[in-house]
Amino acid sequence: MTPVAPVPSVIKTILKWSYSADADVLCRFFHEYAGSAPDDAQLNTFAAAVATAWDSDMAAQFNTDVTLDNVTVIDLTSDTAARGEAIVSYAGTLGGDTLSAGTCALENLQIRRAYRGGKPRIYWPAGSAASLGAATAWGSTFTTAFPAALAAFYAAVAAAGWSGSGGLSRVNVSYSSGYTLGPAQPGGFRKKIASPRVGGPLVDPVTGSTLNTKPASQRRRNLHKS
Repeated sequence: MTPVAPVPSVIKTILKWSYSADADVLCRFFHEYAGSAPDDAQLNTFAAAVATAWDSDMAAQFNTDVTLDNVTVIDLTSDTAARGEAIVSYAGTLGGDTLSAGTCALENLQIRRAYRGGKPRIYWPAGSAASLGAATAWGSTFTTAFPAALAAFYAAVAAAGWSGSGGLSRVNVSYSSGYTLGPAQPGGFRKKIASPRVGGPLVDPVTGSTLNTKPASQRRRNLHKS
């Protein structure tokens, strides 16, 4: 496996849920710290705070079939920098029938840099059939409640920085710039291979985010749902 290029003073937070038969539903986001680097114990505490914030602010937007199992936090400054983890069991509290495993609430991140192609995004395994206003749109209750829950969650995460962190600001990390096509497979399919960004990863401040009013899809999650 190719080593990942370092990203100084940036931490990556990974949330992992169980969703029916799929025990590996993931979302991730990044924060930049202005002060001193954390140690393992500090990131363990931070991971626990992130999990608590999800339970307090976000669980009501996730179906009862969704359970947060793990939060992992990694300092990307180097391959020997600190790591932290919190193992939890926080279930969603949103009633209603479950949606297909691949159906997601899509958070579109806003950054100042303009470029061709898709912008950064997060596919949250949120909502239920009760959240829909139509077959192809979230209902007004969900489109109001979910962004408010996200805002409260991110505020709690930013406030949970370790002593000396100097404050946490939300960022996006871009590791690649475009792609090349791999060799042709049977049927003519050619896999896209990301091209590493010249000069190393690029860090963009996240200036805000919006919820896509239409449910999005992560098709690979459908492969695990029974």
